[in-house]
Amino acid sequence: MRVIQIILFFSITLIQCLAAQTIPLPEHPRPDFQRELWQNLNGPWQFEFDSLDIGIKDNWEDGSHRFTKTITVPFPWGSELSDVEDEADIAWYRRKISVNPSWKGKRIFLIATPPLMLFSFGKLYDYCRGKQQTA
Repeated sequence: MRVIQIILFFSITLIQCLAAQTIPLPEHPRPDFQRELWQNLNGPWQFEFDSLDIGIKDNWEDGSHRFTKTITVPFPWGSELSDVEDEADIAWYRRKISVNPSWKGKRIFLIATPPLMLFSFGKLYDYCRGKQQTA
């Protein structure tokens, strides 16, 4: 009976550890700015390099272009943890997110590192060349 308890404890602990690793760096990136309500967007994102800089011209923001890679955010492409080799200077990230229904009527901030163009529902939402931007 003791062996079964130990195996069960080990199995449950292993499952909890694996579940905790589904989102890389799940802690708030800036604890000094952490809010009560926040959502971590780290993890797998659809990804596509745009070495010819044709994404805007070909309307990739409308969702019709098939992205062929998956990148692990928050790691930059070219890093081992991102799972994506460095192939170009321009790239697109795409991910569907769900906002907690309890946030209805509240201001929602997206913190991103520029330079970036942010599209929402296929429309340009924000563009930033400078330092960190809150959209």
